[in-house]
Amino acid sequence: METLTAFLTHQPLLALFLVVASGYAIGAINVKGFSLGVGAVLFSGLFIGAIVPASQPPAIVGTLGLVMFLYGLGVQFGRQFFAGLAGKAGRRYNVLAVIALGTAALVATVEMMVIDVSAPMMAGLFAGSGTNAATMQAAMEAAGTKEPAIGYSVAFPFGLVGA
Repeated sequence: METLTAFLTHQPLLALFLVVASGYAIGAINVKGFSLGVGAVLFSGLFIGAIVPASQPPAIVGTLGLVMFLYGLGVQFGRQFFAGLAGKAGRRYNVLAVIALGTAALVATVEMMVIDVSAPMMAGLFAGSGTNAATMQAAMEAAGTKEPAIGYSVAFPFGLVGA
């Protein structure tokens, strides 16, 4: 085990591909109609990160991954997004989204004050509960710490199951 740990510490990109490959494989496992899908990559990352904490890839890799994810969403759903904005149903859905996010933000703010959780941690919990990686990235940049990523990792599994 020490040999593997030392190897992955010195080869962070290999650790990255190990996490992605194992997470993808685990996510494909279907038990009675339930699978983790690509969300399993997070669990693989948490596992590898726990046993080889020094195997972090360069920060640009995470940023590039998020940018590619957002690019893919934009290209795939851009037409439907703008069509939805123009219609009556789209406006109704947007109002509903604003109400839901506003309510969730209000609840998170109250929880932060009541249970004495730091703002960066709560931002990560908020992002993870909605499985929103872009929000987590913005919270990390605003906070200047990795604390939002910890909150995201804690809340993400619950957001994934609830989604």
